[in-house]
Amino acid sequence: MSVPSSEQLDQVGNEIPADLRATAAPTPEGSGSDQMKSLEWPAAKKTAGAAPGAAVHKEGEAQAFEATLTAHGDPRHHGGTVCDMPAVGGAAVLRMEHIQGVEIKGPPPTVSDVLTMTRAFRAAADNGAHKVHSPITHSWLQAMMAGVFITFGAVTAMFIGGNTTGIAATDPGLSQMIFGIFGFPTGLFAVVLTGAELFTGNCLVCTAAWAEGRCTTPEFLRSLTVSWFGNLSGALLCVGIFKGARFAEEADRLHAFMVNVAHIKTSMNWGQCFLRGVLANFLVDLAVLQAAISTTFVGKFLGIFLAVSMFASLALEHVVANMSMVPLGMIHGADVSVWKFIYANLIPVTLGNYVGGGVMIGMVYAVLFGKWSEKFSNAVRWPKRAFDGEHH
Repeated sequence: MSVPSSEQLDQVGNEIPADLRATAAPTPEGSGSDQMKSLEWPAAKKTAGAAPGAAVHKEGEAQAFEATLTAHGDPRHHGGTVCDMPAVGGAAVLRMEHIQGVEIKGPPPTVSDVLTMTRAFRAAADNGAHKVHSPITHSWLQAMMAGVFITFGAVTAMFIGGNTTGIAATDPGLSQMIFGIFGFPTGLFAVVLTGAELFTGNCLVCTAAWAEGRCTTPEFLRSLTVSWFGNLSGALLCVGIFKGARFAEEADRLHAFMVNVAHIKTSMNWGQCFLRGVLANFLVDLAVLQAAISTTFVGKFLGIFLAVSMFASLALEHVVANMSMVPLGMIHGADVSVWKFIYANLIPVTLGNYVGGGVMIGMVYAVLFGKWSEKFSNAVRWPKRAFDGEHH
């Protein structure tokens, strides 16, 4: 392997924005192989965005100049790889203060529309750390907006479901599919694109930040609590506006559908609610993770749409959706008290949602792709004697 000179790097400069071009300088004596060079990237702090995982390459050649960043002294990364140079002029990079280890590699890679799982998990942890350390007033308003977005999704699903009761009688499978396709995926998509604080999404990203050591346990719990109550306030505000607009007052089928939904959701036992909550947020946080993996608008939408439409079609329990669906039934005549709503639905579904998203997605992927990976790989090993060839 050889190291490209500054002249060679200049040859590929046409593919790199002018303010991102690197200049080679010798590595300090005694710091490692003579193949290693140290590159300063002065303008990189001003850039942020979307082409991690790509490499800089000279067009038409079979080899690529790949520059991998090591963030020295950054406690968030502990020397781990953060991002690579972009392959296309104008493409942005993630944080970049210092890169090390430029070498020739081939064949030339192409810019991918997806991140590796390691980078996707790191992006989720970054997102969670940002949310955890945001001012409470900022987090509260973002959580209220998330509650509004999910309420619009829930009301849309109920509006369509309540007006397709004829289909439900003859083809219940089609009716459930229609209920799942419209509303809920759009609500979560709005949450992801705007960066709103959704409790069920925070179960994943804040757990990832906590597992990576980016926040303390009290900070983590505070963030989940603020997002939960902020979601509730946004959902109830939106329900009140729908009530004031006399939504569904003159539609008997829709009115009856909302009342029936409220009764069903508060009539299950704790075990049912909890387990349906586990399943629901496993799918919802899978959608959030799939959105993080994709770097394109369409990719994010498909990642969210496929998983969320599954959760909604299966009639699983999502606590933030229930914050609007059950109150809508209550204000239209459902015989459900506030205490019954809290005890029989909100509490078990909240706990189930955390297990499904925070434990089954967040913690599992922390073991697979985060800092917990090394701890578990060192702690759990196969006994050597079982494979030493002396025992059969």
